[in-house]
Amino acid sequence: MPHRYYEATHHELDPTRGEYTRLDWTPELPSVGEIVRFGSARPWKIVAVDEYKLAEQTQPEFEADSSIFLNHCALQQEALSDRSAWTRVEMFQENPLTILQIFVSSERNLIQSSIHFYGKRARVGSHLKQYDYQRREFVKLPWRVSRMDTYLPNPEQNPLYCYAAIHIAHCVSVPLIEDIPPSKTLVHLKFMLFSIFFYISNLKTL
Repeated sequence: MPHRYYEATHHELDPTRGEYTRLDWTPELPSVGEIVRFGSARPWKIVAVDEYKLAEQTQPEFEADSSIFLNHCALQQEALSDRSAWTRVEMFQENPLTILQIFVSSERNLIQSSIHFYGKRARVGSHLKQYDYQRREFVKLPWRVSRMDTYLPNPEQNPLYCYAAIHIAHCVSVPLIEDIPPSKTLVHLKFMLFSIFFYISNLKTL
């Protein structure tokens, strides 16, 4: 089943209303004019659909969907401007390396998404992070990227793209070191020290 990712064209989604970007998995193809919800009572409609096609996999032995559909949404009663004036399109024209990263769990649930203006994608093995406003720093999340699927714009569609590529980052749940009980952490540390001591002892006997 293809991915269907929804985002706003001009008016930003309002988290205070419970509105966030959406990711669906469905065999039906999206259509312009379709009414969608982002978690609030405000009705949105699909005003354009861009197809991105699978181009690369870090682990091709895994099955991947052939396409992802980027659904541009506007408020139902919104007077829509020309596509060239849409926020995401203007952003891409100014930063042509811009990519969209969508992080999903093994159950295909959306964990988070992010935009990178310089085309730098997450590395396989890296932890997901989010900004902690109280600590004023980025903190690790209990998720790690296990593989990546890369999708590029369909060249036969509207050339006014929003992203140079869309990356689907498949993630696995992993415990953070601070979540591991101290007793287990101490056992692990003792094992590492023993392994190092054993290795050095063997070197001396050679």
